[in-house]
Amino acid sequence: MSSAILLALTLACLPSANDVRIDIGAGPSFQNFPGPIADLDPWVTGVALEACASVPASVAREKAPARWKSKIPSEGEIDVRPLWLTVIPTHIVASPGGPLSMWGATWDFFGIGLFQPIGSAARLKLHLQVPELWWLRADGPATSGPSSEFGIAAAPRASLEVDPLPWLRLSGGWTHHVGIPMGSIHLRTGAESPWEWGSAWFMIHIRPRVKI
Repeated sequence: MSSAILLALTLACLPSANDVRIDIGAGPSFQNFPGPIADLDPWVTGVALEACASVPASVAREKAPARWKSKIPSEGEIDVRPLWLTVIPTHIVASPGGPLSMWGATWDFFGIGLFQPIGSAARLKLHLQVPELWWLRADGPATSGPSSEFGIAAAPRASLEVDPLPWLRLSGGWTHHVGIPMGSIHLRTGAESPWEWGSAWFMIHIRPRVKI
């Protein structure tokens, strides 16, 4: 279900502070690019970020209009990321020094997700972000000069989430970025325009209850 639909449902069905958790997550990420870029640096470092609101699915299902009830799961949570939060990148690429220095970021806008509970405190999650925008910049001795690439993409993601405490979540997974590149990374061996690359990541989430 798209974030826009979830946001509309959420705004309509939040009666109290006990119904919402703000999820703020951050942790290391490692980007794997194909071809010559991987030869220079197989795991480009960065940071993964998360910012959303989590609403109990049972609450959303109970309060939602009748035509949406069947589309909302009866268990678990629904993560809502209002459009204004898309200014926060979901991945930041930051790998200075060495023969290849890389910087960049990705921004995700709307998504569809499925999850499978594992007991009461964990779940497997599959998610697809569409569209995703990326920006990459490279410099250093292995390049012929500073260069940048932009892309518009889809980003499937698989992850495992574990909640050791009600206010604490640990998550890790893989995001694959597949899209249409614009521009190129100018290596000394030639121009590279990666149309797909991956991010392995781990995050620690702080999840306080708030009143909206």
